[in-house]
Amino acid sequence: MARIVRGDIPVSNGVVHLISRPLAITATSMLDYLDARSNANQLGKFSHWLEKRGGGLRRLIASTRSGTVFAPSNSAFTPEAERVLDEDPERAEQGRIS
Repeated sequence: MARIVRGDIPVSNGVVHLISRPLAITATSMLDYLDARSNANQLGKFSHWLEKRGGGLRRLIASTRSGTVFAPSNSAFTPEAERVLDEDPERAEQGRIS
């Protein structure tokens, strides 16, 4: 389990927490990791959304060799969030849901 080494580091768009290790390390691409776990974990709704409407974001994740994806858990897909995602896919692709 990762622990916070240094918390509440101010940055221009919020705060950052430095953690002791990666939260997950995969032997596959990020997209393969998400797709393989679409029904098995808390990222299933995000994975299904990527398949259905992810467009540019799905292509970006597919083309990225390494990095970090901050993906919303299933509980983040509230009826309001799903409505916004469906009504404004461009806004959703840019990560501007709220």
